[in-house]
Amino acid sequence: MQLSHLLLAFAMIFVMTIIHTPQVQADAMADADADAAINCRRYPRHPKCRGVSA
Repeated sequence: MQLSHLLLAFAMIFVMTIIHTPQVQADAMADADADAAINCRRYPRHPKCRGVSA
């Protein structure tokens, strides 16, 4: 395999990693919000759960 093909492959992997990373972070934040809602269902009187619909 030529060196240019290897460089192209690494460049594509690098770009796809950069594109995919924000989606992973958004999913992690959504999971944290879901966990907070579950905790508010279990502990509805907790001060942080005021105004959260169960």
